[in-house]
Amino acid sequence: MDRFEHIYAAYTQAAGRWKGCDWSTRFGFLSINLEGITSAQAALAAEATAGKEASEWETLSAWLTQVERDAQEAETRAQQAVTCALAGNLGDALKQAQHACALESHYPRAPVWQSLLTAITAALMSEGERHRDAMAAITSNTPTETQARTADPVIASIDQDWRQGEAHGDRPC
Repeated sequence: MDRFEHIYAAYTQAAGRWKGCDWSTRFGFLSINLEGITSAQAALAAEATAGKEASEWETLSAWLTQVERDAQEAETRAQQAVTCALAGNLGDALKQAQHACALESHYPRAPVWQSLLTAITAALMSEGERHRDAMAAITSNTPTETQARTADPVIASIDQDWRQGEAHGDRPC
């Protein structure tokens, strides 16, 4: 299997595995376990209740909406990473995979996109001297487990770079 097949295999094994809150939780005064509950379901619960309970469900719906957005954004970044890799742009593929990993690191769940990042990193390493600058990005931009869990500046930096590129009409690859 060549390096691009490894990248694609890592992507296909992870795709669709994270869509929302898929871990056990206890939120609010109701100690609600949101595992498997969607933002739409929480919004329905808010409509079906009143007072403090309705307010709690509204808050939970908003939080679940953010989790679902982050999951979708991570999946989009992973797709873009594969597109970049297949186009031969491993540096941008690395950035996209890092961003996908950074998004999921905000939540107490098993990482989905780490294997994609690992496959892209291995492909970059096999490229050797040709991608020396991209290899420097691996050591300076890949969040460690501790950094990722504390939402360090790496996440903000990757996000800022991406947003600046979008603002200027730049494509991810």
